Amino acid sequence: MPTLIPVQYGRLKYPGTIEPELVEVPGHFDKDTLPYGLTRYSLHTEYSAGPRHLTSALLRRFDCLIKSNHRNVPMLWTSEEWAVQFAHFIIALVGNQRPPEIVEVHPPFEQSCPSMERFLELYRKFEEVLREKFPDARIVVENRCGGRGLPGKFLVSTVADTLDLARAIAEQQSTLTIVLDVPQVFTAERLDAVTASAEEIRTLMSRLRPAMPVVTGLHLWGSTLRGGSHSADLNEHFGYRQDVKSSFVRDLSSLLDDDRERYFVPEINSGRRDVLESIVRDLMEGGFRFGQ
Repeated sequence: MPTLIPVQYGRLKYPGTIEPELVEVPGHFDKDTLPYGLTRYSLHTEYSAGPRHLTSALLRRFDCLIKSNHRNVPMLWTSEEWAVQFAHFIIALVGNQRPPEIVEVHPPFEQSCPSMERFLELYRKFEEVLREKFPDARIVVENRCGGRGLPGKFLVSTVADTLDLARAIAEQQSTLTIVLDVPQVFTAERLDAVTASAEEIRTLMSRLRPAMPVVTGLHLWGSTLRGGSHSADLNEHFGYRQDVKSSFVRDLSSLLDDDRERYFVPEINSGRRDVLESIVRDLMEGGFRFGQ
């Protein structure tokens, strides 16, 4: 039975007796402070979804981070100097708070960092600095699929990219692990959840299996029929086709049923508790359990 460690996202409360074990905290480049009194938390760092102001008092201390942008969209992992400054930015942002349990980073655009080997080389520079302050933090990277106005494709986006990264992590014995955003994989593979068959979805999911040893987290959310991402449950996400939705959840359960616990982040930006309740119910009916 696959086990998920619930992470609180925004103000949404989990249904029933499920209690989040961590809270996700934004740590992007327009942030210069964190909420007071944090205990167990995951720091969600810059993810380059769109333009930033890049003017905070904290960020002004890190010139390379400011200069590395495309029309104010942050360009990640552009150089060794960038990697070192990124680590120092996170350390300064955390300040005197308790260290984060998880630090979630995001992949570069291909135009600024064209290979997994180069990405991991820069990651090592980042990790060396960060671990001096946060030796026990788990560092994870999320697969990303961009939209309009972004400077190209993310390095870790498709299934093939994810497998390439997993292989590179294993070969280099890196401590980096992957948090898998399943809906973004669908988008990167141009698989429309509303029209895809259960067999097409099963084929896509099965291709991800070789990466599972280095996958330590899961992001899940749904899109509305009008295309509003991070806003719907799995019923609407799969076009109200109950058989396809149930098949997907079973496939996901099978993929993650390997005696590893994984962090679960329900990235629902609509603020609707009923959406979270629906997704959790589907997962539990599909064989998942929540909590350690």
